[in-house]
Order: sequence, then structure tokens, then C-alpha cells
Amino acid sequence: MEEVIRQHKDLRIAIVGNGYLGKSLADSLKDLNWADDLLQVITRENIDSIKDREFDILFYCAGLTGDYRKNIHNTVDSNLVFLSRVLKYFTIRKNFVLLSSTRVYGFSSGKGILFKESDPINTHDHLALENFYDQVKMMQESFCFNYPGLPGLAILRLSNVYGRFEKGSMDDSTFLKYLIRMSGKDELIESDQSADSSKDYIFISDAMEGILRAGFLNKGKNVFNIAS
Repeated sequence: MEEVIRQHKDLRIAIVGNGYLGKSLADSLKDLNWADDLLQVITRENIDSIKDREFDILFYCAGLTGDYRKNIHNTVDSNLVFLSRVLKYFTIRKNFVLLSSTRVYGFSSGKGILFKESDPINTHDHLALENFYDQVKMMQESFCFNYPGLPGLAILRLSNVYGRFEKGSMDDSTFLKYLIRMSGKDELIESDQSADSSKDYIFISDAMEGILRAGFLNKGKNVFNIAS
């Protein structure tokens, strides 16, 4: 990874979103001694003041995830509406990197099944709330794939990312955070998850390396799974 970084130290990079993944990506670049004047974090608060700038690589890390069932409006807004705004506002010279989700594949009927990037995505029961987030991510991917003028596009389908959670972030927005929060309490743990279900997890540092490699090395339009 260090050699890849050395070859691209002069690139101007933007990160959209300042949540768990966006902050982790910014921290990873700072740990690699990326120059402050070549790194821009884009948020709702500053986007209007920096519009019309050009970036070599833009990482789109924004998007409501864990509690989408209770916040469908914000899920659409952060994953689609704000995405459209970003693509209108900024010029990308090398790669646009979209953080998507392995949830677009749906759920397998058996254990040990591995999904490949070429596998068909979930098209079942699009009206069900359980599949709402998956459908939004599919639309997000299609929007970017068909957006005119992008020199390079890397769609990254991440599984469940964990590790280095900030203090105070142990809410119930994801199943893992809920388990961690409840593990220190002498209470019954209840969940609406199926007892037979399983999830794929990837550690945050491994996810960051995959995301950065895709941003620096991708050529053309591609889809990559970032999973364990």
C-alpha cells in the first residue's frame, strides 16, 4: 500500500461524508501523511462554499445505513439526492468511488455461499420495508454507472464493517453495535434477526485498504466486493 501511496501523493482527494467510514478514510490518509491542502472533506455544511472544485479522486461515503427502516426519507436523501448534488457540483479527473453494500445481492438460502460481483442482485419483493435499503443502493449504483462524464468509477460493495468504534457510538443502528452495547448489561438480549442467519464482517483497516486501492488503481467502470 505504501508504494501505491508514493505513486499518487500529488492527487487531490475529496471524501463525501463525515460518519464512521468517512472519518476512518480521512484518518487513514492522514496516517499516510497525505497533505492537508490535497484532502477535502465534503459535508452538507460546506458543500455550497466549495462547489465547482476539481478533484482527482472522490470517495462517496455518505449514506444512512443501520436505521433505514425508521428513516426512509433520510435514506433516500443521503444515498441519492445528496449524491446527485455532489456529481453536479464537482469535476472528477480520475475516479469516483461509490461505497455500496453487499446487501444488493439479497440473502442466500444456505450457509457458505459466496457472492461474486457478476452475480445477479436481489430483485425480490421490492415493496417490503426489509428490502428498502437494498433497493436504494441498487438505484445508487445504477445512477452512478450511467452518469455521463465520469472518467473512472469503482462501485464498492462492502459487507458489515466493524472495529475502532468511537466512544458514545454504541447505539442500536446496527446489530453488532446493539450486541456490544447490551453485552455489558445483565439483561435479556432480544432481536428480530433470524436465529439461522449469518453476516459477513470485515475489519475497518482491511476495508480502508480496499477502498484506497480501488480509488488509486481502478481503471474504467468496475464493481468490487469489499468483504472477508
